[in-house]
Amino acid sequence: MKRFLPWALGVVVVVVCFLVGRSLSTPAPSQAPSAGPPSAARVEVRTERAPAAGARGGGGGPAEAVALQVVPDADATGTLRLQGLVLDAQELPVAGALVRLDSASVSPVQTGQDGTFLFTGLPSRAFQIEAFHASAMAGPVSFWLREGTEPLVLHLLPAATLQVDVVEQGSRKPLPGARVEVRVPQPRTADTDGSGRALVQALPAGRHTLRVAAPGYAPVWRFVSVGAASAVPQPLTVELAAGAAVSGTVVDSRGAPVPGARITPVPQAGSMLPLTDARWDGVVADAEGRWRFDSLEPGLYRFSASGSRNAPGASASVRVAGAQPVDGVVVTLGDAARLSGTVVDGHGAPVPGAVVRVVLDEGLGRTVARQASVGVRGDFHLEDLPRRRVAVAAVHDGASSSTRYVDLAQDGAGADVELVLDATGVVRGRVEFASGEAVGEAVVMAEPLGSRLRDRVEGTLRGKHVTVADPGGRFELRGLVQGTYQLRAAAPGTPVHQRVAWLGTATQAETGGPEVVLKLRRGGSLSGQVRLEDGATPAAFTVTLRGGSGTSFGGGDGRFQLTDIPAGEYTVFVSGTGFLTKALPGVKVAEDQDTPMGAIALSRGRRLTGRVLGAGGAPVPGAIVTVSQQLRGSSVVVGGAAELEHGLQRVNTDGEGRYVLEGLSISALQLGAEHAIEGRSASVRVEEGVQDRTQDLSLAAVGQLEGTVRRGAVPVSGVLVLVTSPGAAAGGTSGSTGTDGSFQFGSLAPGTYTVLAVVDSGAGQQVERASAIIRPGETARVDLELPRGEVTLVVQAQPSQAGTSAAAARAILLAQEAQGGAGAPTQVQTLTLTEPARFANIAPGAYQVCVSAAPVQGAPVSDSGTLLPPNCQPVRVSLSPAEQMMMVAMPAP
Repeated sequence: MKRFLPWALGVVVVVVCFLVGRSLSTPAPSQAPSAGPPSAARVEVRTERAPAAGARGGGGGPAEAVALQVVPDADATGTLRLQGLVLDAQELPVAGALVRLDSASVSPVQTGQDGTFLFTGLPSRAFQIEAFHASAMAGPVSFWLREGTEPLVLHLLPAATLQVDVVEQGSRKPLPGARVEVRVPQPRTADTDGSGRALVQALPAGRHTLRVAAPGYAPVWRFVSVGAASAVPQPLTVELAAGAAVSGTVVDSRGAPVPGARITPVPQAGSMLPLTDARWDGVVADAEGRWRFDSLEPGLYRFSASGSRNAPGASASVRVAGAQPVDGVVVTLGDAARLSGTVVDGHGAPVPGAVVRVVLDEGLGRTVARQASVGVRGDFHLEDLPRRRVAVAAVHDGASSSTRYVDLAQDGAGADVELVLDATGVVRGRVEFASGEAVGEAVVMAEPLGSRLRDRVEGTLRGKHVTVADPGGRFELRGLVQGTYQLRAAAPGTPVHQRVAWLGTATQAETGGPEVVLKLRRGGSLSGQVRLEDGATPAAFTVTLRGGSGTSFGGGDGRFQLTDIPAGEYTVFVSGTGFLTKALPGVKVAEDQDTPMGAIALSRGRRLTGRVLGAGGAPVPGAIVTVSQQLRGSSVVVGGAAELEHGLQRVNTDGEGRYVLEGLSISALQLGAEHAIEGRSASVRVEEGVQDRTQDLSLAAVGQLEGTVRRGAVPVSGVLVLVTSPGAAAGGTSGSTGTDGSFQFGSLAPGTYTVLAVVDSGAGQQVERASAIIRPGETARVDLELPRGEVTLVVQAQPSQAGTSAAAARAILLAQEAQGGAGAPTQVQTLTLTEPARFANIAPGAYQVCVSAAPVQGAPVSDSGTLLPPNCQPVRVSLSPAEQMMMVAMPAP
């Protein structure tokens, strides 16, 4: 059987790491009210309802395809009031806490001296609410507001603090008065003091967008991974430099100016998800459609626009280089579509107070995710939508509708759409300790087991299913699509974003089935003491459980303790600046016990120093130097979890072009440098060893890559595009397609590259591959075509004949090459004995389905760098029927 390149497994492994590491919030209004509130006077709200990513396998927490950020339309003024109370950990009222609703039409309020707050003029709909004060926060939580809604009680819990030092690039001079924002999803802001330092408080754990701006400097947007609550602020340094002005016009499809449109810069390199947000980063076009950004840092951008009765649109890619202004950028908006209709119950009666969500979900990046409230007659209206195929659903507190797909490219298709709240599945149960004692107010989370309900569309339209048990430990989850769900319980007050708490074993339950009993095991703890090999204590360090968020600790004497960890076996990582990340596998945590890890010796690892030089030999300040462990195939390190696993580090050169990288592995490394103006270095292999190294890097002329991703004649937006080259630092780079399906990479060292287009496909990914040769000063082009078949291949697993079967496997669909061997993977899905893999949009033809229990580790490698494949078997897909099935053996674990 033919061998194939490991990029299929490599890419999927890294992409999955990103999906697990990334947390995007979206309301989840399918929560059922608890069977009995703690008192008749108020409703206790102790947990957030925004979805949080967890880990899979090995006692993993809830899995989730990345849900899209839902942006609610402006609310009409209503007649309802919302009252509430904010309490601290000692159940005392908190004065001066800031309370926010997820509504652009409603301003935040502060609590009074008695800890109470009041919102007025609200419509009936599902809301998210959050409160924060100093370094504590509550929420975000979701609830349904209607006549008679009881007052909410929000309990503040400890949260993380980010310490951001803002300095001038090159000189490292502190910058007072810089504005620092962390978007979670509403911005938390702080200004730097005289030393250039800002403390951003009340942050939930997860991966968030950071924006830093100062007068006279270009703003920067970055992803930042925030750890769990800790007494020690998490440190971060951000460098700012002068940028260039960019200006242009926005026009409609006929070329007429569009006044009032909102234009947003979208950086193109290094991220599959948008860093910028029109609500906070956009500027508004004037009466002649003109717009301007005073300063943007060098790099490649698109400029997106929306609003003013037009569909969203984007410019072509624009390069900003140095301080030279860029003018004449044109953003073209498309013709808008309208979606309207009614929401009714199973008897045809209108349902006011429901919400309707619409999602355009073509790739892996956000394109459109909107929400509108349903009026008093059950009517809804959404304007300014793209003329594309969208997914639509309505949700209410006790029911939801089936997902409808509406092709807005067809005239009239978006009018009079009726959404029936026909999903009324219920799961009931109770939470108790092993002794049988009820766990009052336990937090319960349900995750659908079927892959069709786990994909990004469903995750965005329906959100997470979370509820709070009553004082007797009983709970009810309503409005579920019929099927099987995995349920987990956590201690009272556990936020959903507290990922470690959700690492316990799940219990399966069927909608409409018998009452399920969730056994909540009391947590244990881990303790230890870290020391560097010379006996010193690191200035700061982070302890992370695989699948959970890290907790930061100050140097002190190096002691640490993690509490409230579900009993089980974990891999523990100790990471920080100036030493090598240490992985400690097989650490067992027992219920109600502390697991002492003893003294943990940390190695300083290797140190790499050097200079980055331009083509003429002059030092280059502000260049980005990247190092990672050596990767095989066409993998790309994307996301916080993958960065930890692969030892990725990035630093900027100082004013003399020097860089310092510390705490590096003794294994072989990949090193490279780039600069938006000066170019990119060739990738350098740093051989394995324990000695420190000095390595200068020379920047040289680069080439560009551009292309499109289409399905038939239709461009596909939001596609993750990976551009990789053997030996490249971090494996390569990534970006995403715009609304026209185009992508561009503007700074690639000469050489041969693999280009991968990855799109969401149910609970897995669909992948297309091509190659490109980059030459200095030239632009290469690659156009990728996604399959447009109409057949779904269902792959069902049967138990392994060898005995024990793996709990889950990866199923890969490969197109058959002309010579009969396995070609490029087209889709990758998860497979279990109870849940088949579903490969959609398959064209008739010959394929192979390959199954492996896990990513291939240490597999035999040929001289050409290929791996021996997992178990494969051929299959021929015919023109009909629309759904075809095959059986495969589940591999051994």
